[in-house]
Amino acid sequence: MFLLSLWLILFFSGDASGEDITPLSSFENATNGDSITLACNYDGSYASDSLLWYRQYSSSKPEFLFLVSESDLKQPADPPIPGVSTTINKEKNRVDLEISSVSVSDSAMYYCALKPTVTGNEKDRYVAEAQKNKQLLNLEISKTEVADAAIYYCALVPTVTGNPSTLYKNLR
Repeated sequence: MFLLSLWLILFFSGDASGEDITPLSSFENATNGDSITLACNYDGSYASDSLLWYRQYSSSKPEFLFLVSESDLKQPADPPIPGVSTTINKEKNRVDLEISSVSVSDSAMYYCALKPTVTGNEKDRYVAEAQKNKQLLNLEISKTEVADAAIYYCALVPTVTGNPSTLYKNLR
């Protein structure tokens, strides 16, 4: 039997509507063949918005799973992902992602997002601030969205000096 790890990461709109989403749990374990439910609570009504579920495998881009609206619209991925479904509980302000018969291939980061994930002007969303006295560089991303999920690298320029062809001379 394999023990699976599922991480739930939340992205939410940065607008001033006061709407927010939070996970019931940020980490889930399951055994091969189990069914598992990942849940997000949302504040208030999201009638003008939609909730989306994504998953992201290591070193891959996020994959759309479901769009859910309070008007009971459920739009699955095209083609639908087998064994993945969603339910909404309006009384509890909760949306669930259910995965039946989990397997090792379900180990991923799962994202619950409130759409629109970015509103207004997207300019100046990425701000890098250098603190030379501490030899520190901070990157701040405002109004995060699922598309921002990535590995970010900080490198000095130039990263390769001299003759780069000499880096590979002993590989034969």
